[in-house]
Amino acid sequence: MLKMALSIVIFVIVSILIDGTHYRGGFITWKPQYPHIINQNPVAIILKQRHVWRRSSIFCNDTTITTKGLIGNGSVNCISTCSTTGVLASVSAPCVAYSIKNDWSVGEVSTVINVSANVKFEAAFQGGSWISTLGVGADGGWSISAEITTIPRSDAPFYCGQPQAGSCISVNTGSKINKIAQFSIGCATTTVIEVDIYKPDGMMVGPLKVNPSNSSLYTISITWTPTSMDIGTNLLCYTPLDDRNQQGDQVCIKYFVSDNDSKFARFKYINGSLKPVGQVYSNQSVWYIEYTNEVRRPSLDAYVRFYSNSTNKQVHQINVRTNLKDVIFSKNTLTFFTSINWILGEHYYILLDRSVVTDPSVCGPQSPPVDDVNFWTFEVQSE
Repeated sequence: MLKMALSIVIFVIVSILIDGTHYRGGFITWKPQYPHIINQNPVAIILKQRHVWRRSSIFCNDTTITTKGLIGNGSVNCISTCSTTGVLASVSAPCVAYSIKNDWSVGEVSTVINVSANVKFEAAFQGGSWISTLGVGADGGWSISAEITTIPRSDAPFYCGQPQAGSCISVNTGSKINKIAQFSIGCATTTVIEVDIYKPDGMMVGPLKVNPSNSSLYTISITWTPTSMDIGTNLLCYTPLDDRNQQGDQVCIKYFVSDNDSKFARFKYINGSLKPVGQVYSNQSVWYIEYTNEVRRPSLDAYVRFYSNSTNKQVHQINVRTNLKDVIFSKNTLTFFTSINWILGEHYYILLDRSVVTDPSVCGPQSPPVDDVNFWTFEVQSE
C-alpha cells in the first residue's frame, strides 16, 4: 500500500500596494482523508485553513462563535502546475477566537476536496490588504500557499485497521474483546517483521500473520476480558517495523472499562427511537435516533450510510464529524438531514458506523455500530 507525500509551504509575498488593511495572516495545510483508498481517483483530501483578520473589519464576538458564524472572504485557488482551474475552497470559516484589545478575529475550517491522482500543484489564498503597520510591505499583497501532491511514495508500515487510531471504545467488565489489528506495508518490496505493542495487563496477543488474501496486509489477533482491576481508561498502542528497519508511526486506541452499573455500560441507542421507519414520501429529509446518554459530535470520521435494498449498494452517506450543516446533536438525540429524492417504490436501509456519536464524559466512549440491514428500514410510497 502506498501513502500520499504530504508537504506544507507557508509564506508571504510582499508586492503591490492595495487599499485596506483587514488581513493579518494565516496558514493552509492538508492531509489525505482517512481511510485512504488505494488507486483512488480523484483523491479526497482535507484542506485545513486558519486565517486572522482585523476585527474592526471582519467582526466576531461570543455570539458569532456560539452560532458558528462565518467570517472572512475569498478563496483558495491553484496557482502553479494546475491540472484544473477554479476555486478549490472558500476561506470563509467559523470564527473560533477574537481579541478586542488587539483587534483581531480568527476563522478556522477544514474542507474535504477531491484532487486528481498523481499530480503536484500549488494552492494559495492571495490578495492585498496586508498589515498597515509593517515596516516593510505595509498594505501590500500577500500569498498563503500549500504544496499539494497526490503522487504515491514509499513509506514505513502503518496501522490500517478498525477501530480507527485514536478511538475510545466503551466496554464492560467481564465482556470478552476479540479484535484483529491490521497493518499495511509501505511499498511492495518490504515486509512487516514486527509490531511493538503496549497493552493492558491480561490482554493476549497472537502472532504476526500475512493476510492470506492480500500479501500487503498483516494481522495480529487481540483477546481481552477486562476485570474490575481495569476500570478506567486503558491504552492499546501499535508501532510496526519493516525489514528495512523503517518504523511506522505509533497509533493508540483507548478502551474505557466500566462496570455493568455505570452509565457508560448503557451507552447505546434506544429501541424504537429511530424515525422515520416504514413508508415515507420521496422527499423525506429529516431523520433522527435517540441514545441512552447525552451525545456529542465525534472527533473521528464516522458515517450515516443509506443503502438500496434491491442492490445492497450505498446510495448516500453523511460524515457526522465534518458535516456541520446537516448533522445536529441535541442532548441525547442525533438528527441528520438529506436533500435527495428517493426512488418511488424502492426499499432502503440505514447503517451507522461505530462512533457516530460519543459521550461527552471521560475520553468520549463511542456508540456501537448499527450493521443490521433490518434495523432501520424504510419504503418510499408509490404515487
